[in-house]
Amino acid sequence: MSGQKTNITISFKSGEAVTVQPAKEDSKYQRAFSCEEISASFQKQGTSITLKGVVDGRVHYQGTLKPDTRSKVNLLGYLRDKLDIKKDQKQYQAIINLIDSELQTIREINEESAESISEIVEVFVSDFEWNRKKKQKNKIIEVTNAQQSLDTFAAKTNNILTNNALRASPRVLLFGSLQNSAKNKPNYQDISGFISVEIEEADKVITKDNLKNIPLSERIYFAERLYTAQPEYLTAHIVQKLGEVSDLLFFFHVYNKNTEADYQAEVTVHDDKITVSLPQSYNLLTGEYSYSLYAESVLSGEKLWATSYGDSFSLIATHIEQPLVRQNSLRQVKENSNSAIPLNTFEDFSKWCLKSMMQGNQLTPEQITNLDEVGKSKVCNYYEEALKRLKRRSSKRASALIRSIRNLGIKNIAMVTPEGPHAVAGGLSQVVSGLSYSLIRDGVSVTIISPLYDQELGSNHQSADSLIKNGIKLFGVNSEIKRIGEIKLSLGKLNILTEVLEARYQQGSANLRILFLKNKKIADRLYGGVSAKDQLRRSMFLARGALELLLDEDYKINSSFVLTNDWMSAPLEPLLLLDEKYKNSKLASTLTPIHVLHNAGAPYQGRFNRYEDGEDIWPILGLSNEHLGGFLEEQNIETINLTKATLFHAKNAILTVSKPYAEQLVSGSIAAASLDIDTGISQILATKKDKFYGISNGINQEVVRSAAFAEVSESKTINFTSENIALISSYKAKLKADIQKEFNLEVDPSRILCVMVGRLTEQKGISLFTPDRTTPDINKPEFGSSVSTISKILETYPKTQFIFAGPPSYGETCFREFEEHINYLMSKFPKSIATRFKFIPHDLAIKLTASADIFLMPSKYEPGGITQLEALACGTTVVAHRVGGLSATLKQFKKSSGSSFLFEEFTKESFLNSTELAIKTLLSQDDRQEIIKRAVSERHDWSSRVPYYLTLFQKVVGSLDSLKDFSPLLIENRAQLLSKVSIS
Repeated sequence: MSGQKTNITISFKSGEAVTVQPAKEDSKYQRAFSCEEISASFQKQGTSITLKGVVDGRVHYQGTLKPDTRSKVNLLGYLRDKLDIKKDQKQYQAIINLIDSELQTIREINEESAESISEIVEVFVSDFEWNRKKKQKNKIIEVTNAQQSLDTFAAKTNNILTNNALRASPRVLLFGSLQNSAKNKPNYQDISGFISVEIEEADKVITKDNLKNIPLSERIYFAERLYTAQPEYLTAHIVQKLGEVSDLLFFFHVYNKNTEADYQAEVTVHDDKITVSLPQSYNLLTGEYSYSLYAESVLSGEKLWATSYGDSFSLIATHIEQPLVRQNSLRQVKENSNSAIPLNTFEDFSKWCLKSMMQGNQLTPEQITNLDEVGKSKVCNYYEEALKRLKRRSSKRASALIRSIRNLGIKNIAMVTPEGPHAVAGGLSQVVSGLSYSLIRDGVSVTIISPLYDQELGSNHQSADSLIKNGIKLFGVNSEIKRIGEIKLSLGKLNILTEVLEARYQQGSANLRILFLKNKKIADRLYGGVSAKDQLRRSMFLARGALELLLDEDYKINSSFVLTNDWMSAPLEPLLLLDEKYKNSKLASTLTPIHVLHNAGAPYQGRFNRYEDGEDIWPILGLSNEHLGGFLEEQNIETINLTKATLFHAKNAILTVSKPYAEQLVSGSIAAASLDIDTGISQILATKKDKFYGISNGINQEVVRSAAFAEVSESKTINFTSENIALISSYKAKLKADIQKEFNLEVDPSRILCVMVGRLTEQKGISLFTPDRTTPDINKPEFGSSVSTISKILETYPKTQFIFAGPPSYGETCFREFEEHINYLMSKFPKSIATRFKFIPHDLAIKLTASADIFLMPSKYEPGGITQLEALACGTTVVAHRVGGLSATLKQFKKSSGSSFLFEEFTKESFLNSTELAIKTLLSQDDRQEIIKRAVSERHDWSSRVPYYLTLFQKVVGSLDSLKDFSPLLIENRAQLLSKVSIS
């Protein structure tokens, strides 16, 4: 495409299409790319541009430009300028208007052109051979470093873009610019490397006559060096530049330097590589060899050859991988090949990291371990250089390099869970969704494996049929759920066929896959309402189903880790270690299971009586009786405990949702850990505390804030910063008025609104609101009318209001007492107390939390907690019991720090004192504003938790050991993170 310097003629057909033809005599640019015709069809939904032309003066092609590419942007601008001279004619003005509309839609692309083109040139630098190697008297002339030419070109390009001149011509003009700055013109492969990025579908017309006239050196080139794995099998990598290699003959000779013996190998051609087989009859010995590789064209008779000359290779009897280094030189070694490409500059290495990341690949600990001191030093310097570049400007390649090192050894994470984006019962769904999203944003792909439940759960989640029909919303994007296969499972005597369905979400180089296990009989609903035998089958359905998917290469999960969550997925690791089907598989040696305890209370451990109606339910697990002891509680030997089993068999790591909760679990104190009864898991965890870690939950803070204030904000973009407290305070005031009205409370901005949202159970501390039976009111002896913490608060601070919302626990005595007392207080203090005893949708729960002045969370125990984080994100102070995850994420309000009010003892007096202190503090307008400012400034986003997860993964697989003494900047940071979550 010759741009401004080409003599262009323009013709119009029926007022709908534009044809642009360069003059025939303009041969200067035909060598790079000559365009015979551009057809542009203009429609309201967008412009379709078709190119017809000749590459390298020989190869004809026809293709359509991809939408939203910079070539299309530049070409549209170019055509618009050409049409501008005829804008007075109506048919041309209509086309101009369509072009202007499309350019306006993608104007952001123009703004980023300078940096993006520079990035593209860097990423594809390997496609350019600036001074090709040539044979001269049995010597090789080294490839000239093109960086200086490239830098000069980049500078010129930026100047052009700054002047907004490039807008007037297609980006293919870059090839012309490159010719001006390079000694040699780019060959066909150089050009097609760029065009393939921009052309959606190309119909290349390559004939034997074409091939006959093209030099062999422009059609193929040999690998720079050849390395070997086994004597009987070598691979010589041939890069195919043009056409097939079916018309070529290859010859391969190996020369033993010690014995001076020469061997001819058998050569088989496979597309872009040849396989070299050395007959075993040669009886090759270990030693130093050189090689010669020849290619001859049947059509032209031309010969091309390459040789190792003085550079020898070692022929050895066993396979030894050298992934990144040889002779103090970083090299990229391609999979299933021994050829290598130098990675000795920051540009080369960072470009390789970017390409690897885009292909879903990651560095492995073995690659870092195999680096010598020179290689380690280089990569360390590259890492530090990438950090510097990121401080100066945004750079995809620098980001990719840093991510490759930071994510060393971590490729794909699998999560096996009963809840997720499709199924909601509690906080587990939020954890799975939030952590998954943040991991893929950090370049780590995630696969969630979960049942697709046949029945809906109220307003919590939809049924399987509804989700399949309407799709599932993943992070704001609706994704289709489609069937991709089936698996067979054995659950004791029951053999079932299970459908496998899939939903996908892509962000950058990483993706989220959800693989659903669908069986109407087993996966009928989430939790509850069935016998022990059926519950155990559900658990085995999930655990065995996940193992089958992980084991089956057709599903291409390729996970290095699998996180099992709570009791339903707990049997996965014991099955992997004990079941004959899995323990000797490749999966068992490559997969690293880690179990996550979201709640270790006895009701959440997966405990079942071994005998139900006289039937032994142990056979459902499908394991021999010799393994029974690992599944039974020592204190209750007739009880199967799935959580105990996975902790007992854990080899790698055990994780819970906060470090304080983990410390309480290993303390040996049942009361401190709030385990309800002694099931033996504290004793197991105490013996494995070197493998026990605690990482606090997180939230997506911006999503929470947007959901909370969307209806009261004046714009879609809400600026939540500590410098914008007045705006946040005004949002909270508007929302409070709306909530007061909706819940039939007095609408008064001066009222102190206290809100409690969540499951109304004894664990959540509802007993702290009810009176003691030993201190009845003399005038009204009924229990409901006795003195309580909440009645004292309302009498002392009459402008206080309370809202209690969430699903009730009618099976607990404490809830019935709580309900009775609250109903009495509602009649005694009208317009001051409101209740909604049912499941609260998350969007309403967020609004209640954001509207509050005080969020109440007096939990008896709290492993992690999410609602307190949502409260802080919305600028709401929290009154909470200093326990578990609450003590890890909340800081006591003081003059200089903190935004919450914590009480130490789980007593009504302690709770009352903290609540009254919070109310008195909020009565001061200055303190109120300071609390809001501090709360919204705290960082509890999932992105702040991901580094802890990655560090834990790397610790488990030994990546941190590989990084030791390699990059002080990184390893010291990782060591600090690990110390913050480790129990030992």
